Amino acid sequence: MALLPSIRTKAEYLALLRADDVWQPALRVIAERHQLTNLRRSAVGSHIVYLGEAEVVKLFAPPWPDDFVAERRMLEHVAGRLPIATPRILAEGQLEGWPYLVLTRLDGQRLDELWPALPAVDQRRLLAQIGELAAALHELPLLDTGGDPAAEWADFIAARERALADKHAADGLPAPWIAEIERAVASLPALDRWAGDLACLHTDMQGGNLLARSVGDRLELGGLFDFGDAMLGAREHELIAPAAFMAVGVSGGLRALFGGYGHAGPERDGELAARLTGHLLLQRYCSLPYLLNRLDPRPDDLASLLARLWDLSPASPGYSWAPSSESDSDSE
Repeated sequence: MALLPSIRTKAEYLALLRADDVWQPALRVIAERHQLTNLRRSAVGSHIVYLGEAEVVKLFAPPWPDDFVAERRMLEHVAGRLPIATPRILAEGQLEGWPYLVLTRLDGQRLDELWPALPAVDQRRLLAQIGELAAALHELPLLDTGGDPAAEWADFIAARERALADKHAADGLPAPWIAEIERAVASLPALDRWAGDLACLHTDMQGGNLLARSVGDRLELGGLFDFGDAMLGAREHELIAPAAFMAVGVSGGLRALFGGYGHAGPERDGELAARLTGHLLLQRYCSLPYLLNRLDPRPDDLASLLARLWDLSPASPGYSWAPSSESDSDSE
């Protein structure tokens, strides 16, 4: 009798994703193989994740076959080389064609659970640390994937451009928004002018994949996990997730993020906002409706959203940011 369901499409998988009884038989076998105890299901993630006291089991679903390879390669590449902890691979295997990893469990609490209650000064400090973490990752040598990184990145961007309208329509954006997005992408500088230097990317460096821990009386970054979307690509692509999903509601937050990264930011780089727009709109998984629903007031069009995202002046109440080309002269 099969331990895992026969899945042919993402829709079939997503329909079963939260049904814990479906995955329990397979996890019992994996736990016995690797002498794991007290595993309990994680409530988040697009793959099947079970947490133990000191270990994590991650079972990779067939609809995303590249995630296993990406996670394994990048975890091995970054091990012990970043300023905060990353999971260490304890074991790997397959069960009925489904690959899995057994990883060390990191200490700390997920940053997205803490974020809404943190004072702005702590949010800015943590955003600066995220910028520093991204810079440290990008200083590592390129991971050897056996191909030409520049050609692979160009192919990635070309594929994202071809899928542009379908992707945003599938996310639920109405036709007027999609038309604006297509015009914005068509107006981007040529790829060789905005892609930038290539680096190892995590691509989802936001609160759901970051852990925080107390150091004295301060909260500091303590861990980074979930490298399933890792790839080689343009450095600025990394900054989309923390900018769009963490910094946008924080007074001075975007300045803190870019300052930690060592970048002057859009105020001092006239083309940076255009490049960031390209990365945002071509990102594989960023859902603009999800982002829009987090903002109050909700932007009515793409121009309003971009003005909110890429302006570095302090936010006024309600996150209503006015576009600005002023130099970095205002205080936080």
